[in-house]
Amino acid sequence: MDKTYNISIPTDNQGMAGRECPKCEKYFKLKPGTGLPTSECHCPYCCYKGHSNEFYTKEQIEYAKSIVMNDTKKQIMNSIGSMFKSLEKETKGSLIQFKVNSNSYSNFPIKWYNEKELETQIVCDNCKLEFAIYGVFANCPDCKRLNAFTIFNKSLEAARKMLEFITNNNFEDNIKDAQLKMILSECVSSFDGLGKALRLAYPKIFPIQPKNLFQNFLELSSVLKTQLNIDLSEVLEDYSFDFKMFQVRHINEHNMGVIDDNFAKKVPSLNHLIGRKYKVAITEISAFIEDLYKISDLFQISLNRIDK
Repeated sequence: MDKTYNISIPTDNQGMAGRECPKCEKYFKLKPGTGLPTSECHCPYCCYKGHSNEFYTKEQIEYAKSIVMNDTKKQIMNSIGSMFKSLEKETKGSLIQFKVNSNSYSNFPIKWYNEKELETQIVCDNCKLEFAIYGVFANCPDCKRLNAFTIFNKSLEAARKMLEFITNNNFEDNIKDAQLKMILSECVSSFDGLGKALRLAYPKIFPIQPKNLFQNFLELSSVLKTQLNIDLSEVLEDYSFDFKMFQVRHINEHNMGVIDDNFAKKVPSLNHLIGRKYKVAITEISAFIEDLYKISDLFQISLNRIDK
């Protein structure tokens, strides 16, 4: 008669259990009891969809097999022990006697394992599943929602806190300038990271070329107007300001913050400052962060309509 085993898969110290995609074989983790009440699972990397039973890791399967083998061995040995115990009783006092030691056999070794450490932990904004991945951007294993906006908004929130710290403390001008440049650079880099994730998820909307589309504010504005009917010049309070901030970030990264001819051609109002460093103000960074939030929200609303 077949026996059914209900084996609990151990979780790590954060309550997460490992999963492995049967298609791409990449590893991720999720927290049982969070997210949707569903038996389906989606790979956060390649989006393969299957029953959750397909996503057990090789280590978990070996662990489960070892438990079954251990129990089976015990049953077999107990059965054999019972047979020989009977024989032991029957031969007691005889010239030839059988003696049985039921504790003489060893257990089948349990194949214990540890879940791997991953780089990014996420709580899905849509279904509240807690999961962890390699890298940064991924789809939720439960609802398949792309986490790019969650990650981007978290980076903007961190920028806000850094800006607040600078505002509330008295730093020397050179240190404050360096910190503001760093925040501006991080904001644009995060925006570019968001763009790369969106390009992978929506290749028909966001073209491969130009490569730096999400750093090229003019080109991005054109794509948004054509593909999503979003006119940034109408949505943003001061479109030219945000365009300028992308250019400021560019000279910070590539020209030590010094305004050159190329910058002046794009921002003619600052032509008189050619050869001088652009001094970024706290109020400018603050306004830029809020505009990035606004652009992110517009993306999310428009793309959600497409997904439906």
